[in-house]
Amino acid sequence: MKSLVFFCLIFLKIQAKGEIVDVFTIGEGGYFCLKIPYILSTFKSTLIAWSEARLGSCADWTGTDLVMKRSNDQG
Repeated sequence: MKSLVFFCLIFLKIQAKGEIVDVFTIGEGGYFCLKIPYILSTFKSTLIAWSEARLGSCADWTGTDLVMKRSNDQG
């Protein structure tokens, strides 16, 4: 099965061709905290990553946005 979902507990990093790439970093886009990252690889090798982005705190009741990034070159 080529389409897989991977879950990382703290930060989402991709290792492609021996290189580790930070997909989401704390502070990016003005977000205090990025939680619960996921990544999906499609049949055409497109990578789609999602994460919950929190403003001002990592608490569950803090305002939360869903952020996404996409790569068409396998990362």
